[in-house]
Formats: sequence, structure tokens, C-alpha cells
Amino acid sequence: MRINGKTPREILKFSSIRDFLEWLPQSSIQILVLLLFALTAIAPVYVSIKALSYLKPQFFIGGEINQYYIRDFYTNDYDKFMHGFVFPCVWIFSAAAYLLSFYKSHPDRTLSIMKQHRNTALAFFGMLIIWLVINVFLINGPTTNALHGSLPNHENLLLYLEYYLCFFPLGFLLTNAEKKRRILAFFALVSAVLVPFAVYLHPKVFTKDAIVAVFPNSNYYGIYLGIFLSLCISMTAGETVSRRRWFFTAILLIDTIVLYFNNTFGAWVGVFFACLFSIVAFRIRDGRFNRRALLVLVLFLGCLILCGLIDAAFISGKNNFTRNLLTLFRDILNIKTDPNSSAAAHAGSGRWKIWKYYLSVIREHPWFGIGLDGVRALDIGQSIKQNSPHNEYLQYATFLGIPGLILYFSACLSVFIRAIKYRKHLDNLTLAALTAAFGYLVGAFFGNTRYSTTPYLYIMLGLGYVHTDGAAE
Repeated sequence: MRINGKTPREILKFSSIRDFLEWLPQSSIQILVLLLFALTAIAPVYVSIKALSYLKPQFFIGGEINQYYIRDFYTNDYDKFMHGFVFPCVWIFSAAAYLLSFYKSHPDRTLSIMKQHRNTALAFFGMLIIWLVINVFLINGPTTNALHGSLPNHENLLLYLEYYLCFFPLGFLLTNAEKKRRILAFFALVSAVLVPFAVYLHPKVFTKDAIVAVFPNSNYYGIYLGIFLSLCISMTAGETVSRRRWFFTAILLIDTIVLYFNNTFGAWVGVFFACLFSIVAFRIRDGRFNRRALLVLVLFLGCLILCGLIDAAFISGKNNFTRNLLTLFRDILNIKTDPNSSAAAHAGSGRWKIWKYYLSVIREHPWFGIGLDGVRALDIGQSIKQNSPHNEYLQYATFLGIPGLILYFSACLSVFIRAIKYRKHLDNLTLAALTAAFGYLVGAFFGNTRYSTTPYLYIMLGLGYVHTDGAAE
């Protein structure tokens, strides 16, 4: 058996690392990236399987799972698996991929893309890294929270650097059509595989409690579902092979049903705007409307409406769809009538009051913020109780000041600007990754970053930054 022209015995006889690197095929870089992304994808399923070992008699009350008790265990497992295994692997795999890229960087665009002077997104992320390091070490000080993170989000300086230096750049190294299609399909499949675990671990989800899977609360599971629902939306609309299209359609329906019972309204909003983004993106690229993109929007909304009717008639007696819409209109009216009223304070499940508080913090520290994870040091008080802004953009401005927010927003925006500039080369796989990232970024107006969800944003931004080699349009 020969591997890239060499037998295993000949490979073992290489006399130097240089010989080994020369032998490695160009595709080995993309294989490294593929394996790393797959490892990141399976994390929630791995933790779910491990969580089944906790279903012992002491975890049941009256014959039902005490989900709040076991949640502490699997959240701790998730934390250990990601910080103790996945994230160290990310650094190692990234270093290996970059070294191979620069060592073997001759004609291949996949390798030379790292050095293109027009890579504005990487330039903005580079400036954000510099701003972040200055902020932590020179302005706000290397606090324990900044260097080590704090519960429950557990995001530290090293992890933020990993977002910008590893997950995003590795994404645009993966340009092979077949490998890119496989990893997108794998991400979608894992989101569906997670569903039976989520239902089994939380048997009351259809009557009482919001479904959370192995995430610390329902909001983070909603963010997770929103990313891959947005991905499936674009793949369903753009996939030209029938069996693949039905694969993504099936997962779209499964994840939509679960998202309804998860009841994270911010994720609903993100997916809805991802549908609109998909419609507009296909129109800009193709010069005509994609009818399947329009049908996918109808399918998503129709599924939510049907779930609401079934829920109200046969399950919990409530219709989350109509209730959330009525709440949204009521909240907007209360804010418009008197933004300082007690009624307005409860808008968005209390987010309006939280946002106002963190806006006041930003006004006090507009240039450099209060430091990475600095909210732990704030005297928030009982009126707010929340030690996170519940808005990713406010989070960046609170941590790193308004310049930090501008750099982060500019980096993300430049990915989409590049897509518009090279829209004629925008293939369906790249567009699907962009749609997933867009859905997350819209939903981010209602949520925070977290190590269990945020890596997927940077992966999708990376996959959406460079068009795919040999992809069918």
C-alpha cells in the first residue's frame, strides 16, 4: 500500500523533518482543518453521551429526572472537555496547519490566501487582538477574570485570541468543495443527533421547561440551533442534488421544532433574518429570485405556527409563537410610550433594563471599557442581577470600549462586504456559511458570547470568506 507515492516502511525511514514535510500532500492541511472542526462539532454529543451515566437513582425525584441537579454535572463536563481537550487541540492543529501552509506555500491559492494584502477581515481582527492585549495588560490590568475567565461563560484572553487567530483563519484554509460540503453537512447532522439526547435528559420540555440539551440554559441551546438552522436554510435553498437537499430539509424541520420548544425568541429572530438574507443573497448573486429560498421562509414560519397550534391544543395549552409575537409588540409599545417605566424595564424578558444599565457603564468607560470579563467586578445590585449584558455588541463595548466594538463589527462586516464584491464567484457552500454567520450575528443582539457556541461563528465566517474550489454553482 502506498500513501502519496511512499510505502509505510519508506515513510518511517525519513531521515529528517524536512523530508517528511516534503512528502506530505497539499491536502493534508485541509484534512487537519476538517478534523479540528469535526472535533469542535461533536463536543455537545460527547457530553450528552457522558451525561447518560449520571442517570442514577439519586438523580430522580418521583420517578422523573432532576434536570437541575444533573445540569451542574454535564455543564462541568462540557467545560472540562472544551478547555481541557478541544481548545488545546485547536492551538496544536492550528500551529501545524499554519506551518505546513507557509512551508508549502507555492502556487496554491488555499495557502497563499493567508498572505493576501486585501484580507481586510484578518487585518481588523489583527487590530482587535492588539487592542485586546493593550487593554488587558496596559489599561485595565491583567485581572484574574481576564486571564482565566469566570463562570458561567469561562472565556479568557487566550480563548478570545483563539477565536481570532485559529477558528476564523482556519475556516478560509478549507476551500476544497467536497471537504467543505462534508463539514457543513456534519455540523447540521450533529445538531439533529443532539435532539434525542436533549429530549431524554429533559422529559418535561414539551409541557413545562424549555429544552436546553447540555447547555447551561435554554438561550445558549437556542443560539446553537439558530446557527445550524440558518445553515440548513441556505443549503436547502441552494443545493442542486436532490438527496442532499432533502437531507438539509429534514434537519431544518427537526431543528425548527426543537427551537420552538426551546423558546429562545432571539434565536427565532436570528433565523428569520437568515431566511431574508438567503433570499436577498441569491437574488444578488443570480440576478433573480430563488423560489426555494422563498419557500424555505414559508416552511420555517409554517413549522413554528403549526407547532404553536399543536402545543396549545394538545400539549401545554400555550402557543409560544403567538405569545412571543404579542409580547414583542407590547414591549415595543411600552418602550415607545415611556422607556423609563417599569413596564418597559421588563421588555425582552428584562433585557431593556439590563441594556440601559450597561449603556451607562459604556458612557462611563467609552474608550477602554472595564476590561475583559470586567462585569464580575461591578457592583450590579439587586435591581439588575445580571452580570452579562445579554447583547454581544454591548458586551464588546463594555469589555473593550467603543473602539473594540468598532473593530469587532468591522471585522465581521468586511466578510460580507467581500462576499458582495466577489458575488459572481459566491458558491452555494460559501453562501450557506455566510447565512449561518449572519443568523448568529442577528441573534447576538439578544445573547452573549460563550465557548460552547461562539467558535461556530468564527468557523462560519472563515468558511464564508473564501469561495470554494470546484464547487457547483
